[in-house]
Amino acid sequence: MIAKLKTKIAIITAVLMTYIVMVPQHVYASSLIASLVERIEEFVRGILIGGIRMLFDLAFGGGTVARQIDAAQAMVTSDPLAPAFVFESVNAAGTSTTVTQQLEIAGTTLFNYIQNTLVPASVMPMAMAVLAFVIAYDLVQILISNNTSIDADILGITIKWMIKAWIAITLVTSWHLIIGGIFQIGQQVMGGIAVVGAGIPFPADITATIVNGLEATDASGNYLVSIGDLVIILIFAMVIVITFLALSVIINIIILARFFEIFISMSIAPIPMATLINPHWGQMGFNYLKTMLAYAFQGILMFLAILLYRIALNTWALNLGNAAAGTAVNFIVYMIFGAGLGVLLVMTLTKTGQLSKSLFNAS
Repeated sequence: MIAKLKTKIAIITAVLMTYIVMVPQHVYASSLIASLVERIEEFVRGILIGGIRMLFDLAFGGGTVARQIDAAQAMVTSDPLAPAFVFESVNAAGTSTTVTQQLEIAGTTLFNYIQNTLVPASVMPMAMAVLAFVIAYDLVQILISNNTSIDADILGITIKWMIKAWIAITLVTSWHLIIGGIFQIGQQVMGGIAVVGAGIPFPADITATIVNGLEATDASGNYLVSIGDLVIILIFAMVIVITFLALSVIINIIILARFFEIFISMSIAPIPMATLINPHWGQMGFNYLKTMLAYAFQGILMFLAILLYRIALNTWALNLGNAAAGTAVNFIVYMIFGAGLGVLLVMTLTKTGQLSKSLFNAS
């Protein structure tokens, strides 16, 4: 009996010793797995947040988008008679410098090339032919209107017609002074507005604020933004930043298109101006002058549109930085809204030409 009791005690002791030995190993293994999973999560989280940081560094903090908008604003404020193409040059070390390159041909500005080469060679002969027809037509109209009058003042009629012909020739040959004066008026107005708008910078670098929001934790030390949310945010951030880059390029193209329209219209200036003295044909010339005036003030409307965009973008960037600590949906909505602001700017810039022409009643 005693032997059986000793055997049972030995078995129970062995079981207890085995449990005592095995339990710490089990706990250690679980702790090791948990630590490994935590390290993997931190690694993945670091990659995702690093990607988001890179994308927003590209858009803000003097990134590509900011430089493109600054370049667009500089092009809008440049003299239309000597337009400058402004762009950012980045070297191998990552240092960017602003490069301003005037649009030139054969070592001279486009306006001087049109004035001294293109117009005299091709446009002026046609303009003189139109002018000769208009002057002759005007003389015929004067003779017809005074033919029924017995006491017609032939000398007075001749002097009047000669003065009109002299004015017409002066207008045609001085087209560059008239067009240059119109754009100088626009530049004077632009200069005053540009001084006021110089105090509105591009949004400050909000990347640090966004990253801090994405890395925020609760009182228990748990992250507020999950890895799944970070993946979704990274995907949307890629799409939105690419959209920003595309829109910034489109904005610069729209501004360059304005310069192209100006110089194409300027190249034929003598022809419509040859019709100014005639009451029947003069509407063509006056409409042309109103169109050039509209082009001069279109730059002001473009500058105001970019200025409003920068103001709206400052508010958006601040809200985006605060939204980073919220839900992923809220953050994504703010990102989409920012891209919408860029689309709105593009639409507004495309409408400035039509708006400017409507203000001056130019068709």
